[in-house]
Amino acid sequence: MEPEEVPWIFAAGTTWLDPLALPVARSATALSHFEKWEHTGDLIGLRDSLANGGVVLSQLLQAAINAATTEAAYLSQLSQTLSWNLTDLQTWSVLKA
Repeated sequence: MEPEEVPWIFAAGTTWLDPLALPVARSATALSHFEKWEHTGDLIGLRDSLANGGVVLSQLLQAAINAATTEAAYLSQLSQTLSWNLTDLQTWSVLKA
C-alpha cells in the first residue's frame, strides 16, 4: 500500500479495514474485522491488476467518495478509464439497486 492510497482505502464509510478499530484483545467482532481485511486485500489486488493501477484506482475512488459525483458521471468515468462497456455498467447498476 502506498502512502497516497491510505486516505481513500481507510475513508469513513467504506467496508475496508480500519486499522485504528482493530481490537487489542480477543473480540466477538473478529470475523467482521477479518472480512474487512479481506476486502482491503481484494482492493490491493485490483490495484495491482490494473495498468497504472494506483493512479487509476485512486482517481476512481476519489470520484466515488465525492458527494458531487453523480451515478451517471461515475459510470461514464468507469467506462472510459477501464474500457468497460457503458451500457453493461448501466445495466449492472440498475440490477444492483
